[in-house]
Amino acid sequence: LCTDGVNWSEEWTQAVGGDASTRRFDIAYETASGDAMVLYSQGVGTTNELGYRTKPGAAECGSGNWSAPNDLDATGTSGVVQWVKMASDRRASSDTIVAIWADANSDLTARIWSGSAWENEPAAALETSLEVVSAAQDVEDFDVDFESLSGNAMVVWANSGGNNGTNGMRYARWIETTRAWSAATNPTTSGDDATNLDLAANPNSNEMVFASIGNAGGAESADMRGGYWSGSAWTLSALDTACRMPAARTKLVAAGWVTSGTNTRSVLVYDDAAGANAISWYVGNGATFTQQTVDANPPPAFAIPQTIYNIQQDPLNKDRILFTASDSNNYLYAKRAVMSSTAGFAWHDGNGETILESALSTGTVGGFSFAYWPAPPVTTFIQSAYRLFDNANGVDVGAPLAAQDTIGALSSGGAAFRLRTTVHIGQVDLPLNGQGFKLQYAGRGDGTCEAPNGTPLDYADVNAATLVAY
Repeated sequence: LCTDGVNWSEEWTQAVGGDASTRRFDIAYETASGDAMVLYSQGVGTTNELGYRTKPGAAECGSGNWSAPNDLDATGTSGVVQWVKMASDRRASSDTIVAIWADANSDLTARIWSGSAWENEPAAALETSLEVVSAAQDVEDFDVDFESLSGNAMVVWANSGGNNGTNGMRYARWIETTRAWSAATNPTTSGDDATNLDLAANPNSNEMVFASIGNAGGAESADMRGGYWSGSAWTLSALDTACRMPAARTKLVAAGWVTSGTNTRSVLVYDDAAGANAISWYVGNGATFTQQTVDANPPPAFAIPQTIYNIQQDPLNKDRILFTASDSNNYLYAKRAVMSSTAGFAWHDGNGETILESALSTGTVGGFSFAYWPAPPVTTFIQSAYRLFDNANGVDVGAPLAAQDTIGALSSGGAAFRLRTTVHIGQVDLPLNGQGFKLQYAGRGDGTCEAPNGTPLDYADVNAATLVAY
C-alpha cells in the first residue's frame, strides 16, 4: 500500500508464505534519496529465499513506479525466512540500509543495502541458535539500528543458551569505514535470557539502549535487563525481577529516547506483573536506569495480559514518544509521553481516552504498525482541470468556449475571456487566503506546453502589458 498523505492505494501484492505468526517483510527508506525498499520472504528455502522491490523517492504512488521483483539469495541462511527487519542510516547524506532476517532453522544473518545493491553479508550467520519460547521462530528476539553519527550498524539478539542467571544477549556491529562485520559478542557472563527485546538509538549521538525480558524466571518472576551503549561498549543492568513472562508471538518491552532542552533520557516500557493494566517504565540517564515508582495509567486501561509493545520518537518534537500496545482483547492503544525541560514526564492517551481499535485482526506480531511522518507535511497543489468561457459583466462566467480541458478559440484578437481551473489541495488544509497564485503563459509554437518554442519562449507572468493580459 502507498499513501499520498490523504488516500491509500494498493500498489502490488507478493506471496510471502506462512501466516500471521511471524512478520516476513519490512520497509525502509534511504535517507538521502527517499527511495523506498521493501524486503520480503519468498516462502522458499535453499536459494532466493528473499525478494525486494524499490520505488524512487521522487515518484508518486502508483504500481508503475515500483521496480520489478528482484531475487536475493541469502548465503548465511538456507531455511524459509520467517522474520525480516530493516533500519536506515539517519545521516542526511546516506542511502545505506541494514537488513536482518531469521529463518526456520533459528539462524540469523544480515546484509547492507548501499543505495544500489545488497552487499556485506557476514561470512557466516550471526547466530545459528536463536532463543525460542517453545518452537523455532515463535518469538521476535532480535533487533537492529544505526548509530546516528558514525553510520555503524548494531544488531542485538537472544542466544538459546540464555537462562535465569546466564546472559543470552549477543551483539555484532557493521563498521561503516571498513564495511565489515565484527564477530558475534557476549558482553557479559552473568545476566538472564532475552526472550523479548528492543533496541533504540539516540538520534543525536552514537548512544543506544537495549531492554529485554526473559521467560526462564517463571510466570510472574521474569527478569528484565537494561543496556546502555556508549558508542564503544555495552553496560548491562539487572532491573525488575517480577515481570510478566513472555509467551510465543509477544513483545512485552519497548525502548525509546526523548530530548528537551539540555536533557536527554531513554525510556524503557515493559509489562510488570504487578503493574497489571498500567504502563510500567524506567527512565535512563546514560547507563543508570531509574524505575518510576508510579505506573502511568492514562485511560483507557489495558486488558491483561498485553501482547505487543512499540515505541516511536516524534522526529520533529523530540521531547515526546508515542507508545502503542495491543492486548489479549485484540484492542489497540496509543499513549504519549512528553518530557519537560527539567526531565519531568507526563503521560497522556494519544486518542482522546478512547481505544484506538477494538477489533485487531490479531493482537500479536503484525496486528498493527505505527510510523511518524519524517518531516512536516506540506500543502500540495495539483491542477486537475481547466475550462475557457466567454467573458460576462458579472461575478459569473459566460458561455463555454470549449469542453473541459480543451483549447478554445476567441471570436477576435483582443477579445475578453474567462479561465477557470480546478486545483486540489493535498496533505495539509489551506487556510482562507493562505496561498497566493499567479497566472503565467508561453507561446507554444510548434512545441508543447511542457517545452514551448514560441513567443514568449519561457513562461512569463500575465500582466496588463503582455500578449495575454488582464
